[in-house]
Amino acid sequence: DRDGDFSIFSPKGSLLQQSELSYQNSPVCCPVAYEKTLWCVVPDRNAIINYSIEEGRVLLRIGGGSQNAFDHPTSISLINGKIYVCNSGSGKIRTVQVENSTYAVADYRIFDEPVHKYFRIDSKEYVLLDSGVYEI
Repeated sequence: DRDGDFSIFSPKGSLLQQSELSYQNSPVCCPVAYEKTLWCVVPDRNAIINYSIEEGRVLLRIGGGSQNAFDHPTSISLINGKIYVCNSGSGKIRTVQVENSTYAVADYRIFDEPVHKYFRIDSKEYVLLDSGVYEI
């Protein structure tokens, strides 16, 4: 959840692990599973991280520090080997290419207001902005 509380459940619904996930003392949220890792946003650090459940550690960070890749990222989606990062601070959806491990960051869509969620259903794209949900 948004406070960094993290739970892993078995396929039958039994709780396997519960912990608090943070990065540089900031809560991590909105996990998306990719292979054997999780990609998550760290809104307070303007970053996303790749976290290994097996190793219990962060494998990679993109953004944060002196990097301006993200501006208060709020959620991520993983579609066809790309991560779509919604940034409420800049009104941008940015992509990160993860499938071939280049991790190149690029603008995908830019809005005039904070963007909170992005998702696709079949070939239709939707976005949640401050003013509502829109098909784009």
